[in-house]
Amino acid sequence: MFAGGWQILKETPVPTVLYDRDAPPYFDDPGEEGNTYYLHRALKDADYEGDNIFIGRLFKNKEDCATKLAIHAIRRKFNFITAKSCPNIVLAVCVSHTCPWRVYATKLEDSERFEIKCATQQHTCSVDARGDFHKQASTAVIGQLMRTKYLGVGKGPRSNELRKMLRDEFSLNVSYWKAWRAREISMDNAMGSAMGSYALVQPYFKLLMETNPNSLVAMDTEKDKKGLERFRYLFFALDAAVKGYAYMRKVIVIDGTHLRGRYGGCLIAASAQDANFQVFPIAFGIVNSENDDAWTWFMERLTDAIPNDPDLVFVSDRHSSIYASMRKVYPMSSHAACVVHLKRNIVSIFKSEGLSFLVASAARSYRPSDFNRIFAEVRAMHPACADYLEGIGFEHWTRSHFVGDRYFFMTSNIAESLNNVLTMARDYPVISLLETLRTTLVTWFALRQETAQHEGNLLLPKVNEMVIENFEKEAGEFQLLTIPCSHAIAATIKEGIRVETMVGVHHTIPYLKLAYKGMIMPVPDMDTLAPSLVMSEAESLRHLTFVGHREGRVRGDYSLGESLRKNPQSVAPDAGQWDIIGQRARDRFR
Repeated sequence: MFAGGWQILKETPVPTVLYDRDAPPYFDDPGEEGNTYYLHRALKDADYEGDNIFIGRLFKNKEDCATKLAIHAIRRKFNFITAKSCPNIVLAVCVSHTCPWRVYATKLEDSERFEIKCATQQHTCSVDARGDFHKQASTAVIGQLMRTKYLGVGKGPRSNELRKMLRDEFSLNVSYWKAWRAREISMDNAMGSAMGSYALVQPYFKLLMETNPNSLVAMDTEKDKKGLERFRYLFFALDAAVKGYAYMRKVIVIDGTHLRGRYGGCLIAASAQDANFQVFPIAFGIVNSENDDAWTWFMERLTDAIPNDPDLVFVSDRHSSIYASMRKVYPMSSHAACVVHLKRNIVSIFKSEGLSFLVASAARSYRPSDFNRIFAEVRAMHPACADYLEGIGFEHWTRSHFVGDRYFFMTSNIAESLNNVLTMARDYPVISLLETLRTTLVTWFALRQETAQHEGNLLLPKVNEMVIENFEKEAGEFQLLTIPCSHAIAATIKEGIRVETMVGVHHTIPYLKLAYKGMIMPVPDMDTLAPSLVMSEAESLRHLTFVGHREGRVRGDYSLGESLRKNPQSVAPDAGQWDIIGQRARDRFR
């Protein structure tokens, strides 16, 4: 049993919706929130104390007093105006001159808190006068009113769903834009400010290193024209994950997924696959976009966890920035293109029925003879496609011509399984996102170590099942997969050797136990954490290089490197253009 694993989970201040949730095994086979700085607003907020008004009630500050009075009015369907407002006094009265309702609050000495000194709560106003209660529903008030809808539930209601809730529960009719803005504020109130969260990255990393020493963390900023520090990139790899990589095959899947928060950006992950064919995240990064500088910065930090090695293989989509960064940082390693992304490109470019299936079959062939036979069919069906694939280089996208140990990894789908588990976390502010990543690893380490401890055999059930099925497999698989094929099994039995001893060591229970031996500890004292001095100004918390700060609705996300669907009426390239495409492909892979 992973000692202390579940206790660590209890001490983690993030929504528990991910607890007990593991990534499935995968076998590759064919506004106002800007002024919020403290971490208790970045990860959690004080529970709403109710909307009752009484003499002696305390509010955190003047803004909190105004918000709570507005919520009180919305729930009871009446309207009021602020008759007097100054730094030390708030006086609210009913809109009807004949109604006695009034609330008088003053600021406490040596404190930002406000206290109600006088309150008359009797109403004598007419229904007509009370009908304008919707005027109290500003985006900030709605954000606080609907905050509980976004606590521990991932993305929570969408904008149109929020509009319906406001109509049904509070008889409020608001525009889509107002609902969208209120949703952003509600998520900030529930999980922390998107802007203020960036000021806490460096202090968070400092505390993370205190409880998880030898972890790898880095953050990069740059100064704008005003001399203010602005966030660019971050990187972190927990020590337990880095040490666990020693018991994995040297195949790293790198992938990115777009973040859906207010400032966008991309979450990058470098992952391996454990003995049970489950994704094993090693390092994460947050960057502005998939460009040369961002990938190079991430790869340079990754070398501290995964050194440059001629036996190392990277699997990803065929984005040019990945290749550019690999040439600079990992010149000795090999790159294997994801077949799924390759198929999408074939469909997008050549638009020939059945062509992508043939290309995938050729890519997955174990023996060069089988590849040559299928590739001849590709050339017969679409000569331009065959030229395009030759321009890429067979060693990049085929199993039979690949130089190195690619094993099962023909796609980057294990990274997609990680993205699916973390889908809702992509809406979170950065500190909540980092804590979700750390908590996810704590959960997976606990679950998988427990699984390994309960296995009494040398091989996991899935591996043993594959050994049994391999009686019908091709002969070339044993050398490529390190799981014995039918010929190897027959020879092993004939020599009186146990078949399970012929399985690669990275597929065994002992290696699974060693991979998850490390402990991932919680980050302590987060409620007292203050922002770093270098990023204390609110304006400095905006992304300088996260181009296109979005004020409208966030469109659907898609994986980095995924081809966007082209206009079906677009004209196919002519013969001369195919030559240009082939040359670009060759330049990309040099």
